[in-house]
Amino acid sequence: MKGKISILALALVGAGLLVGGCGKGNETKTGESGGQKTIHIGLIAKSQSNPVFQAALVGANDAANELGPKYNVKVVIDWKSPPDEDALAQAQAIDAESRDGAAGIAISCSNADAVKANIEIGRAHV
Repeated sequence: MKGKISILALALVGAGLLVGGCGKGNETKTGESGGQKTIHIGLIAKSQSNPVFQAALVGANDAANELGPKYNVKVVIDWKSPPDEDALAQAQAIDAESRDGAAGIAISCSNADAVKANIEIGRAHV
């Protein structure tokens, strides 16, 4: 469990450093739920069909459920992985998360060159 928490904590802390804070200004994809702030983090793995990334999703959700109450926030993991490896679909998912104002995005790139421009565009929305 410690590794899972570390990954999500890194995503939360680094939300403003990577593609995080994707919305304009402070208009990130957060909200109030029963008086509690909600933080959305995009998770874009190489593929949904890979058991390693299925385990990563379970771990991210477990960590979100554990860390959320600790920091009095609701953390929602937005799973945007393509069914099979597809760098173009990953690039489109980065764009969607950026437009939707995700507080942060964690990605395992199938092809770094194919998504680099989308990451840079997402960072420009900060």
